Amino acid sequence: MTITRGAGRSIAASPARTCSRSSCSRTFCYIDARNLRWALDRLAVYLEDARLFVRSTGDADDRWLDEYTLAEGCAEVRRWHCPEPGWPGVFTVYEALVRARPDDRELRRFVAFAHRERAAHRGDAGLVREHLARAAALDEP
Repeated sequence: MTITRGAGRSIAASPARTCSRSSCSRTFCYIDARNLRWALDRLAVYLEDARLFVRSTGDADDRWLDEYTLAEGCAEVRRWHCPEPGWPGVFTVYEALVRARPDDRELRRFVAFAHRERAAHRGDAGLVREHLARAAALDEP
């Protein structure tokens, strides 16, 4: 699956509009994340480098996956739209990011870890094998 960023430039996922306020409708609520961004900006100056993903789940709208990168004293956030709900959509974004950044060894290690973690919490033997096989493939150089 090809996911696009910005004006059709092909990369890992499609960033959503950054919300600068809370707004709600009947089905979901956009939550203002400025406080988290502010806190990570302040924390970035004390960390060497870090990357984390935050999955939107608090407002019953799990279509968003935020990627925070803290490097060189700054925090950068990218919001990715998950093409399907729940964990399958999250893994679709993870895999698209791995394809878009083939030289990013830390990302490959993280996604392999995420596959192993997901396998540990699955009851379906087929899905467990699928996650573990993908983790093994990502662990290869």
